[in-house]
Amino acid sequence: MKNKDSHIAQFKDAISEAANESPDQFFTWFNQAADLQASFLRANWDFGHHIARPLTPLLRKPEELTALEIGYGGGRLLSVAARHFSKVIGVDVHPQSEKVFEMLASRGIQNAELHTASGNSLPVPNDSVDVVYSFIVLQHVEKIEIFNAYLEETFRILKPGGLALLYFGRWSGSNQRSQIAYWLDSLLENIKLPKGYLEIEAEVNHTNLLVTKRYVKAKTKQLGFEFLKFCFSYKNIPDGYGRIGGQHGILLRKPL
Repeated sequence: MKNKDSHIAQFKDAISEAANESPDQFFTWFNQAADLQASFLRANWDFGHHIARPLTPLLRKPEELTALEIGYGGGRLLSVAARHFSKVIGVDVHPQSEKVFEMLASRGIQNAELHTASGNSLPVPNDSVDVVYSFIVLQHVEKIEIFNAYLEETFRILKPGGLALLYFGRWSGSNQRSQIAYWLDSLLENIKLPKGYLEIEAEVNHTNLLVTKRYVKAKTKQLGFEFLKFCFSYKNIPDGYGRIGGQHGILLRKPL
């Protein structure tokens, strides 16, 4: 079994290799879009449905708030978030922040701040962020200790009353098109994953970690979060809207 540092190093190498190929190769590496333009266009659908929709009922004056994305990749979701929040912060393990920053600037984004981090930390001060979100990222961390570290870091950096919306890999017994099948999977996952999680040795950018809703709810409660609700991802928004995806989402609040 590889250690966490070797897995993070493999991610950095794979992303750097893509960055050396072409802009299309780099900016589509994170979500397998057809090309660079499609990646950023589809970001509007992903952000709108998976991030904005669950958060909207709970936000007041988002134009005055700071949001942080765990695993900003090529900056596609960050480019959308920047148009809704006063400031956006992206954190990722790869060293291609200059390339992403230039792309964001070319799209008129001036309120983004990018950080390269260790792979299990968020390099911003305590109580400094209003919203933390992550999508199609946490299922790629290979160790539960890294996942737990991100939960802890999220609690640390959120302001009191701040919100977190985090998606993570789930056990799936079928390719669901119904919520009934999804809820059945949510029950079965506690049997299939008796420890509450499953670490998987797989190539980078494939699913490396599955975690049950029960495990995450207990862990976040232990950290001090207020649980608000669970949600789930859809495959290939908008084309695959009827197909439930491979991620659970959890919406949390840091108490005042």
